[in-house]
Amino acid sequence: MTNNALWNPQPYKLKLIQRTAPPTGARGSNWYFYEIAQGDNTIHGYRQGSLEAVTISVEENIALLNQRQLGKRGNAHLKKYRPK
Repeated sequence: MTNNALWNPQPYKLKLIQRTAPPTGARGSNWYFYEIAQGDNTIHGYRQGSLEAVTISVEENIALLNQRQLGKRGNAHLKKYRPK
């Protein structure tokens, strides 16, 4: 049995962004390779654009990943069901 009170997930963090050649099958220029880390786990990806645009995009994705770890937030408006 897992004790959820002790569960403390590590946040995702940007580990690396560096300019690279286009991935296989991709066209164009201005490609960046990025790495997101969470403890021993890593996510690798490629993104095309300026360094600033790629950084902003990757950081937005990291924020979303970290929000997912916290569980769903109450966006629903719950109503009690009352049979007629």
